[in-house]
Amino acid sequence: MDLLQKGFLTLSAVMVLFWLVFAFLGPKPTYASAIVVMRYGRALRFIAILFALAPPIGLAALMWYLPWRNSQMIAIAGGTFFVIGILCGLLLVEVSRVQIIVTEESITRMSPWTGTCTMKWSEIENVRYADVNRWFVITGGIGVIRVSRYLGGLRELAETLRRKVSAERWADAAGELPQ
Repeated sequence: MDLLQKGFLTLSAVMVLFWLVFAFLGPKPTYASAIVVMRYGRALRFIAILFALAPPIGLAALMWYLPWRNSQMIAIAGGTFFVIGILCGLLLVEVSRVQIIVTEESITRMSPWTGTCTMKWSEIENVRYADVNRWFVITGGIGVIRVSRYLGGLRELAETLRRKVSAERWADAAGELPQ
C-alpha cells in the first residue's frame, strides 16, 4: 500500500469521525418559553447520517481492497470520493442544525446557511406555501423564514399562526396548513 492510499484511508477515517461528532455532539439548545421547537425527525436524521458516512466508508474500501496501477488513479478516485463526501454531508448539516422556534411573541429561524432571523408575529406580511420546495414562506419586513414541511411541529405552528396573524396574511397558505 503506498503513501497516498494510506493518506486517503486516514482522510476517510477523519471524515467519518467528523460527521459522527457533528451529528451527535452538536448544539441543540432548549427553549423554556417556546411553544414548539421545530426540527427534522429521527428518520430523516438517520438517513442524513447514512448519506454522510457512505462516501468516506466507500473511499476506505476502495483504497484498501482495489489494486491501483498508479498514483494518479488513486488521487482521482480519492479526490472524487472526498468531494462527494463533503456534498453528502451537507444534508446532515441541514437536518442537524436547522431549527424553527415558535413562541408567543415571535418565530425564530436558526440555520447554518442563513443565520438567525427573529420575526414578531405583528411583523409578518405574508405566509404562502411553495409547492416545488414543500415549505412555507413567511415574509416580513425583516426578511424571510422558510419552514420545511418535513420539520416536526407544523400543527403547533399553524395554530399559532391562526391565533397571532390576521387571516388575510396567511390566506395563500391556508390550504396547506395542518388543522
